[in-house]
Amino acid sequence: MKIVKQLIEEVSDPKYTLTDVLIRTKVLAHKLRSTELGEWIDGELNGYSTRDLPAYRIQKGMVVAIIETSTERISNFKYPLALLEDDTRRALETFNAKHSISTLQEVVTSNQQLALYEIIGQDTYHYLAQYIGNVRILELRRQIDKSAAIQIVTSVKSKLLDFLLKLDDEIPSEENLTIGSESQAIISNLFNSAVLGNHTTIIIGNHNHQTISQTNISNFDDVRRKLRSSGLNSADVAELEVIIDQDNRDDKRQIIGEKVKSWISSMLLKAMDGSWQIGLGAAGDLLSGVVKQYYGWTS
Repeated sequence: MKIVKQLIEEVSDPKYTLTDVLIRTKVLAHKLRSTELGEWIDGELNGYSTRDLPAYRIQKGMVVAIIETSTERISNFKYPLALLEDDTRRALETFNAKHSISTLQEVVTSNQQLALYEIIGQDTYHYLAQYIGNVRILELRRQIDKSAAIQIVTSVKSKLLDFLLKLDDEIPSEENLTIGSESQAIISNLFNSAVLGNHTTIIIGNHNHQTISQTNISNFDDVRRKLRSSGLNSADVAELEVIIDQDNRDDKRQIIGEKVKSWISSMLLKAMDGSWQIGLGAAGDLLSGVVKQYYGWTS
């Protein structure tokens, strides 16, 4: 069909925005009498409710906090989610990107490091503060950055193009289009295969935050080398060596014991006050990651 061929060209042409192409695809949805296609386009153009959110819009985010210690207020503290139980961690890091495609494109094309975020309810603050020492959480937000927005926009464009190409193969001209139960079934199958299928376009990007690379850890000597190379002093490492195998950890649920949690909190405070020269977010990732690797837990 002529309209399908035009849309295929427009999806691939950078001078057309994805929003523009989706608006024109609404005409195609009307011509095909495809409710499924029309509802998907409406969701992409206007934003989704959580209930009907497609899987490709559910992203793994980071949790960023504003915290207050006895001496200072710290913004953009990357909360060390690895300290939490699996269910709690997954609930906190799951970001439902309900935003319109135009909002996502704004993040993608901006020269600034924009992020999409949502505020996490204050009823969790006291519980989460206990894992990171003697601090008060003032605000907690779940967010995704530009690379995640690129992932979603690319996925939408890829799915739309896939559907249009399959439709063009199946119904090459207006003469082949008959509005009946058989044609509707074909269109529905094409849509579900191309748009709601499980294939994913992977984008590798730089999230622009400090990270500590993790090496294989098989014994405490490896732990010691890793922590000492990050600048942690030998006395603190020795303290961990005493408690790491004697703590009341839960291997089945991969929950760190109370003594090790307390030790990690103390080390985070050192990162906060500058006595350990490392970023707060990187410190949390390093400490919890090293401990979990030592225990042989998977992330």
